[in-house]
Amino acid sequence: MNPVDSSDHDSVAVPVGELSPPTPSDNQGLDAGLVRGLERTMAVNTWRAYRSDLTDYNTWLTHRPGRWDDPDVIAAYLRSLADDTGAAYATIERRKAAIAKLVAVQVIHHQRAPDDDPTRHPRISLTLKAIRRELSTDQTRARPLTAERLLQVLLAIPGDTLAGQRDIAMLLTGWYAALRVSELARLTPTDLEIDTHGLVIAVRPSKGADHTAWVPIHRQPDSQWDPVTHLQTWLTALTEADINTGPERSDGLDPDMAIWRRVTRGDTLYQPSRSITPQAITNLIRRRARSGGLAHVDDYSPHSLRAGFVTTAKDRGIDEGAIMRHTRYRSVTVMRTYDRTTDWWNRNPTQQLTL
Repeated sequence: MNPVDSSDHDSVAVPVGELSPPTPSDNQGLDAGLVRGLERTMAVNTWRAYRSDLTDYNTWLTHRPGRWDDPDVIAAYLRSLADDTGAAYATIERRKAAIAKLVAVQVIHHQRAPDDDPTRHPRISLTLKAIRRELSTDQTRARPLTAERLLQVLLAIPGDTLAGQRDIAMLLTGWYAALRVSELARLTPTDLEIDTHGLVIAVRPSKGADHTAWVPIHRQPDSQWDPVTHLQTWLTALTEADINTGPERSDGLDPDMAIWRRVTRGDTLYQPSRSITPQAITNLIRRRARSGGLAHVDDYSPHSLRAGFVTTAKDRGIDEGAIMRHTRYRSVTVMRTYDRTTDWWNRNPTQQLTL
């Protein structure tokens, strides 16, 4: 379970002091070597989240007797998160997942039998069920930018300005490629291959992945909103703005240049050529949603592009396996959390069950 998007895949050096051992002699807190072993198995931002979770667990262990991997100790910790700190159920579940990751490292290093996982103990399962009943498990999820909503947003964007060309290209690229915000923000010309068939995006390792994924997007020559054409329009605008520095490609673009550049209020490009931030992308999506007349604009975020793609693909009967390959999901369960049907009657089986 990877709780956050990752913008890098290099390991981070973790000072041993970040996980100080609990003080009581009868308490066996988290082993720093085991924690470092976990850190080497995942992407940097994923590790940051797990490190925070494990640091919290290790702090809680202070002055509490027992082993960190004792099911009773883990269950007591999860219960304390609900009762003492008011943590959301998603946070509690993620903390349990972080502990489970440590157990997995022990298994890898033959320090524990594969079937001896304390996080799967009935005591913990029952504790989580009880907490889940007490707390709402509904999370605030990004409202999906389905095809219809995205079209409404695009129609309100002026295509004759730099900002408009950038935003149209960004929304279409992010939607059709179902990109995470970190993947979208860091795109450079090196990541793009455009030919007569369409666009192929090289999605560099993130979210726990260990290899580059290639995401194809077909040209749609009969559509006003062909994503390839709009991306090419934006890349041409960057070239014509004479912002290139460093070695050039045959298309005139610096291969290391940030694609999604900041645009001033006067509709010129900021220097130097740094990418806009993920938070700026969130603000951009909400601003364009508001201009497009969508309601609940604060519910939209970069995740809305990914959720909107999955929801629309499911609405149109596309096979789940094809959706998973395109979106790079490893779990059908996780993929289905992005399927956010927008009305009661969409894909309702009773329509086909007339007696």
